[in-house]
Amino acid sequence: MMFARSLSPAWQGMNVRTFGLFAVAVAAVFGGLVFLSRPAAAATCNFRSVGNNNFNTSGNWSCGAVPTAADDVLVGAGTTTNLSASVTVSNVSVSGTLNAVASLLQVTTSTSIDAGGVVTSTSGILALNTVTSTGSLGTLTGIITVSSTFQNNGYFGLAGGTATTTGAFTNAVSGRINGGGGILAFLGDYLDSGAFTAATGTVRVGGTANQNIAGELYNLFVSLKTEGTATFAASTTILSTLNANGAGGTVSGGSTALTVVGVATILSGASVSSTSGTLTFNAAVSSTGSLGSTSGNMAFDSTLQNNKLFAIGSGTATTTGDLTNATSGTVNNNTGTLVLVANFTNTGTFNANTGTVRMHGGNAQNLAAATYYKLTVQKSDGTVGTLVGSTTVSNAYSLVTGILSVN
Repeated sequence: MMFARSLSPAWQGMNVRTFGLFAVAVAAVFGGLVFLSRPAAAATCNFRSVGNNNFNTSGNWSCGAVPTAADDVLVGAGTTTNLSASVTVSNVSVSGTLNAVASLLQVTTSTSIDAGGVVTSTSGILALNTVTSTGSLGTLTGIITVSSTFQNNGYFGLAGGTATTTGAFTNAVSGRINGGGGILAFLGDYLDSGAFTAATGTVRVGGTANQNIAGELYNLFVSLKTEGTATFAASTTILSTLNANGAGGTVSGGSTALTVVGVATILSGASVSSTSGTLTFNAAVSSTGSLGSTSGNMAFDSTLQNNKLFAIGSGTATTTGDLTNATSGTVNNNTGTLVLVANFTNTGTFNANTGTVRMHGGNAQNLAAATYYKLTVQKSDGTVGTLVGSTTVSNAYSLVTGILSVN
């Protein structure tokens, strides 16, 4: 105590970290202590912008040094700071602007962005843990990772680059998301009661967990899931392409409508399905994976190339374009109805089960040789449907309208 009092004129006004190092040094000299190092105490560091906006300048911080992994960072309103080198800190609270520029900003605990606050980068990396924002978070061409939950009550935008959220991403009523031209990847749930603008961006799901994905108007949608199901929570339209590229896992419309305007591609091991919701494909579909519905209807406005499994449950599947079941393909017609408006070519396996096949429409069409349970011809008057090989109908055959020709 006598020592502390005698030094008081010198150490008053020192920050905690500087005084800690000073006291340890004095103790080492006068107390005969011998050691290599002692960790500095965690500090709360307030950016003060003394002379410049450089985050990595010691003199700009109230703690007297550039914040480190144990420290909390405060960037106040009206203040801007830019990283010139990579840093790791514990917590960040931003009311001003924090720009990683081209460096790495790693926040190991929590990031809080107040209304009016901005956290961004040009081409750098924002590696965050838990995020709560009523301000703005985004990047120009960089990378954002959120390893825990993300609560967005403000603005989240990607001009380019990639943002990946591992925990649940919740976009609140006041929240706005702009996909820009970037990639927004969800490994957990995506819940949205705010505003979502797809722009030209890509939304991607992945991982092994089951996911709930908000129903939106998406641009391009990609699944890289290896297990589990990503289920849309409400009616969804994909304006560009749907790519189910994962080695496993399912993209499901669930009980809601899923419409794909562009081309759909389903690779081996992947699946696109619904329980009772309607699946609509406006452009060509190519599948080496699994495609089907438990009880919902399916509509194919263009061609369907099946190289693995196409399963019709108890609903109706209508193919306006040609349906091709390749040598490696299987069509399961279960208890539903397969409506063929164009040609059906089959060099694979067709399982009739107790389902119905109906030839329909005003164009001439060919029907593959197979064993059908129920076969109905209901074409426009004078329009011909042709059986291209030996065909068996095991339950009921009905000619309603049109002409059936045996080739």
